[in-house]
Amino acid sequence: MSYEKGDDLESFNDELAALNMRGQWLSDDRRDHGTGGAWKGDVWESTPRGDAHIWSWKDTEPLLEKSCDAIPESFTARRSLVFSNPGLERSTTHTMNVGIQLIKPGELAWAHRHTISALRFVIEGHKDLYTVVDGAVCPMADNDLILTPNWQWHDHHNQSDGRALWLDVLDGTASTGNTGCQRQVTALGSDIDTKCPGNIYASTCYCLRRVLWPYFFRDSGLSQLRADHVF
Repeated sequence: MSYEKGDDLESFNDELAALNMRGQWLSDDRRDHGTGGAWKGDVWESTPRGDAHIWSWKDTEPLLEKSCDAIPESFTARRSLVFSNPGLERSTTHTMNVGIQLIKPGELAWAHRHTISALRFVIEGHKDLYTVVDGAVCPMADNDLILTPNWQWHDHHNQSDGRALWLDVLDGTASTGNTGCQRQVTALGSDIDTKCPGNIYASTCYCLRRVLWPYFFRDSGLSQLRADHVF
């Protein structure tokens, strides 16, 4: 849809830009030229961000095993392979980061918390594998689903004799795109003994985002969906 343009529009656009403002008509210009989307009849549809991409298990599993040599222990670094969309700067989709995490037998992935919310879908679990969320022990058998609401302490324990694998899904891109992220880790190692560790160090980026839904899940006890209760 075209619009009438005054003779001084270009200079006016420059004046606005100098004060960190812009006219809505610039977006109309982009649509008129088919930039960033396309018209379907009288409806404008934006082009989705990111590319369609498949990460095959054939390629991923050997790299997970190789990561055990590259990162010998999981206490100081998460041994997680995050899928980076080739059409985006660093995330899996424009709203989520997705990856697969591996911890070896006897390992502990240290306790931390963040304003990003997460879920874990167990690929290879065990009766002696569990995640602790806000002090609650959540077993991780095959196909179990663990929810980690934002700003809840959590860590992962593999007391089995086999490797543990699960899919991590985090709303990091959506959260950090809105207000930034706050992250806190504990030097105590485990969340089982306390929900509020006294020996902590924090790294803060931008500002803290708080939402209400974690309190619903915490109060309702819906922090875990067991596969054997569903299938």
